Amino acid sequence: YKLLGLGVSSAQMAMNPQESTEQYIHQDVATSFVDGYQPSMDVDQIVYPGDDLFDFIDAIRQAGPSIGVNDVTELVEVRLYEDPDTAGTSYPATKWDVQIAIVNAPGGDGGGRASISYKFVIKGEQTDGDFNTSTLAFS
Repeated sequence: YKLLGLGVSSAQMAMNPQESTEQYIHQDVATSFVDGYQPSMDVDQIVYPGDDLFDFIDAIRQAGPSIGVNDVTELVEVRLYEDPDTAGTSYPATKWDVQIAIVNAPGGDGGGRASISYKFVIKGEQTDGDFNTSTLAFS
């Protein structure tokens, strides 16, 4: 696993609820339903060659458009704000299979720092467990 952090000032999972609406002929007001979710996370990262995550993402970009070939991986959210195990190394965590979509290649404005934009697109259900911050293992 690679740490999402260097060059990233904000990241938040968007749940993207999928909704439908029905209005029956005898009703004045429609009824809406949440049919499912399509979670994703947009990331803008300053370019830091040598950073493990940037290098991983940039390698996907450099390989060119190859949907589902080298851009599928796992994303783990470690909840460091919750209590760890008694050893203090494992925290509650959630893991998703994700596909990485490159939104913008490295670039930016003159005089500014180069950045890359990408998106983690969730593929399927989450798996809850624990993440050991010493061994970098999800269980």
